[in-house]
Amino acid sequence: MRLIGHLPDEKLARRFADYLLVKDVKSQVEPEGGGQWAVWVHDDDHLEEATAELDQYRSRPDEQKYVAASAEAIQARQKETDELRRHAARQYDRERLNRRSFIDRLGKCTVALMVISLLVTIYTGFGQNEAAFNQFSIAEMEFKDGKIYWSREFLPEVRKGQFWRLFTPMFVHMDFIHILFNLLWLADLASAVERRYGWSRLLLLVLVVSAVSNLTEYIFVSPAFGGMSGVVFALFGFIWTQSKYCRVSGFVVPPLVSGLMIGWFVFCIVGLSGQVANFVHWGGLASGALIGYVSSLLQRNDPLPSSDSEG
Repeated sequence: MRLIGHLPDEKLARRFADYLLVKDVKSQVEPEGGGQWAVWVHDDDHLEEATAELDQYRSRPDEQKYVAASAEAIQARQKETDELRRHAARQYDRERLNRRSFIDRLGKCTVALMVISLLVTIYTGFGQNEAAFNQFSIAEMEFKDGKIYWSREFLPEVRKGQFWRLFTPMFVHMDFIHILFNLLWLADLASAVERRYGWSRLLLLVLVVSAVSNLTEYIFVSPAFGGMSGVVFALFGFIWTQSKYCRVSGFVVPPLVSGLMIGWFVFCIVGLSGQVANFVHWGGLASGALIGYVSSLLQRNDPLPSSDSEG
């Protein structure tokens, strides 16, 4: 602030400050010794203008334009106060957004899938506890002399009412890298779907693609598999087709993400990653892409609501 001069009493000083405010010049008046009031200007860019105005004001302080300025200044100060309140509200909203919990940022369904995967993987000892593993496999197995045996009857436990076995293999992971890889991709891909479509549609999508990918591996290979990889590839396929065929989805798949997912898919197929349930990957990718494409066709004329409607 810069001092531009003094006025002999408070009334005159405040009237002049009102006049400057109407002219978009911010100022401040303060009492000083001997009954004088100091006039300060906030911005140096207005220093010359404010000094000239003060010289004119001293000679004609009761001129109508100065008297009328007081009423206008009240409105100007109210406008400034309202703007400060709006700014404070916007700042609060940004801070609240930054303080959102881990669950709020990722989505409750996404977090639930991640937590259940961790708990089940720990419970089954990374799939090494045969009895525990059997509780989550698509069909019960017998482990004997390094070999695996299972009933040639199609889905015997599921047909007896244990329908959850169609889905629960996705929660069992066989090593630390396996679960780390899947949870990182799940946090990225599943949360994107949940933000766009809500937790209930994400859950429905996960259950469908999980059942398809698990059945594919069971039919063509064996029930000895586990992991969220089929769901991860399904989510990638779903988001990729939506980004291509449904602009209202808002999905964008960066080339790096596409390259990593396709590269890992091929890496597993050629056997460079060891023993992998490739049919789970095939079933997941195909089912996710198909659902994404079909839903894209449906949304062209009737876009689905965003997740805001689900709370």
